[in-house]
Amino acid sequence: RLSGVRFNTPRSKSGKVELAPLPGVGLPDELDTTLKGLSNSALRQFTRIIAQDLQEELISIQLSRQLAARWPEEYRKLEARAAQFAERVVQIQAEIEGLDDNRPGIATSFPERVAEVERLKQEVLALGKEMDRITEQALRDRDAIAIAQQHDHDAIRRKLSLRPLDPQALSEYLLGEELTEQTREMIGWIKLARRYWPSDLELPEAERSHGEDIVFPGLKPLPRAIVNKLRLDGTIQNGTQAVAWRGEIWNLTTEPALTGKPMQIRAETLGDQPLTIHATLDRTTNVARDRIVLSLPALNQPQRTLGNPEQLAVAIAPGKVQLWAELNLEGEKLTGRMLVQQSNVQIATQLSPKLGERLSTRVQAATSHVQTLQAEVKLAGTLDKPHWELQSNLGPQLAISLHEALQAELDVRCVELTATLDNYLAAEQAKLGQLLATEQQKVTDKIAAGALEIEGLRRQVAGRIKLPGPGRRDDLPFTNPFTRR
Repeated sequence: RLSGVRFNTPRSKSGKVELAPLPGVGLPDELDTTLKGLSNSALRQFTRIIAQDLQEELISIQLSRQLAARWPEEYRKLEARAAQFAERVVQIQAEIEGLDDNRPGIATSFPERVAEVERLKQEVLALGKEMDRITEQALRDRDAIAIAQQHDHDAIRRKLSLRPLDPQALSEYLLGEELTEQTREMIGWIKLARRYWPSDLELPEAERSHGEDIVFPGLKPLPRAIVNKLRLDGTIQNGTQAVAWRGEIWNLTTEPALTGKPMQIRAETLGDQPLTIHATLDRTTNVARDRIVLSLPALNQPQRTLGNPEQLAVAIAPGKVQLWAELNLEGEKLTGRMLVQQSNVQIATQLSPKLGERLSTRVQAATSHVQTLQAEVKLAGTLDKPHWELQSNLGPQLAISLHEALQAELDVRCVELTATLDNYLAAEQAKLGQLLATEQQKVTDKIAAGALEIEGLRRQVAGRIKLPGPGRRDDLPFTNPFTRR
């Protein structure tokens, strides 16, 4: 029996044993990389959706802007053409007034002006038809905006639709960092066991001053040293508190192959947070086999936050956690698992302040039903390159509720964005309609004025023409609208 063994206590002088550094206590870097890659998987899709600049993708807005630039320009062109007609009418009026009725060749000058007036009349009519065509096209374009608006409504709903969250990724995101540290510790324990009790343990030969060993025939050789059973007890310093512990070691020997029995260690702490460790270190064959089982049935767990509060986090209130773990190492082949369970869980969901108070309240209400937390980590691979697999009920419990809360927020934003789009288009169309009405009225007035001026010009020309006598009718052109044959 060995009593009074104390661990983690202050020393007046160092009792450190110089040993080579323990290589690679911890999980490989690729596991950390995997966890970092999942660091915001739960909200990555949501934040990407709300960060979209949908304004540049909505075709109704683009079409409205195009029409707002095109149609005023079209009417201004018509107005400019109408103004040109007015100028030409004034020019013809001046030319007619300047003609001398008695000047030779006057018989052909007036018909030329008459033909010019007729061309202007046809152009004014064509201008009116062009304005009618533009007006009809403007009405069709308004219908096109309405169709594009409905398309954008569907596009907004589609783009603000959230795919179901991956429960596994959510579990790894929330629990990965915490369970990684615990798994590192477990692997560290078994590496320590391999270090301090290797499979090729060699003890130095004892120095003898005299005598010799005599081996009698037929007797089974015995190890040079063996302890069949050793009881130990003492304390472990945990902060300011000394925690009592006790344990036993069986089959501690220098040559386990001679006894054929693996060494076993069992230790437990006493108090309100019992910890039990049972280790089997088998060096009876050429392949080292180790097994460590750890049990903490009532571990006081302080409040902790899982995840990243700047993205998505779950704060878990203090409580009792049950933890059980088993590690097996055969040669370099590693297997094992760790179970964690906490009942009567009280959680508070935390989101980035950038996402708004409304969404935070919605998510908290949707996830308040979670009552238990269970997680299992399965280990495989080798001691230097372990692989793990995490299963937990936290991700599945939160995934559906979180998805519903996030989608509800997106639905609200969908309604808000659709209303904003509708109001924008209504305002733009009203403004464009008013502008087009003004421009259309300008062109209409100019066309009407042009038609009146041309009609007046025709009368002016007709009044200046003197119908010829019997020998002069054939001198007039056949197409003269003011003569008859």
